[in-house]
Amino acid sequence: MGLIISRRIGEEFVLFPAPGLDPTDLAEQLAEGITIRINNAIPGKAWIDIDAPRDINILRTELLTREPS
Repeated sequence: MGLIISRRIGEEFVLFPAPGLDPTDLAEQLAEGITIRINNAIPGKAWIDIDAPRDINILRTELLTREPS
């Protein structure tokens, strides 16, 4: 089991490499694959289980636009 996040209809998440990750290392890690599965769902909301290499960051898109505190 990986990271579980919940998303409502229209909400998103983004997967991207960790800062400074060497492209060759990224390619090797991606060769292992990323698994995304629906863990649970109710009308209007789903819980998503994401299993990705450690150097792949997973971030809810609303956090990408938030101003630093």
